[in-house]
Amino acid sequence: MTVARLDTISDRISRALAAAEESDRARAEPRPRADRSWLVRDAAARYGLTDELAEKITATSPTEVQREARALALERVRLAAAEAEARRSADD
Repeated sequence: MTVARLDTISDRISRALAAAEESDRARAEPRPRADRSWLVRDAAARYGLTDELAEKITATSPTEVQREARALALERVRLAAAEAEARRSADD
């Protein structure tokens, strides 16, 4: 083998070892959870909440944020239905 070919093989081995070490470090570090503001924005978009309603979400865990967003969406629908019923009653 030529010296140039040995250098290429050596470089490839070095890069492979560096990539493996980086991969091991990445797996060892704890993965950060999504931040609360992102969770709230995501839930608000999913349930069609306005910014004002989204601000009422106080939970911090992903499950609780989704639960509160769903409850706010249901409350919004119930209020809209009650207002529509009141308007129909007033028109009669």
